[in-house]
Amino acid sequence: PEHHAALESLQCVSLHCHHGHLTPANVDELHAKGYRVMVYTVNEVERANALIGWGVDGIFTDRLDEMKRVFPELLSA
Repeated sequence: PEHHAALESLQCVSLHCHHGHLTPANVDELHAKGYRVMVYTVNEVERANALIGWGVDGIFTDRLDEMKRVFPELLSA
């Protein structure tokens, strides 16, 4: 919440942050304000699955091979 003013004043369209700083409520609040939520660096499948469940819009990872194996429907392009 303390970053909302900065996001608005900078006319941001998304927030990119470390996944450890988010909660499902944060994601919902950011989406309600029209922002996309991108998280980095998620290398554990279990954590990626939770974040996907929260509705994050994008995940940066060093383990693309593993994520593609587990989430082929999200990485089919």
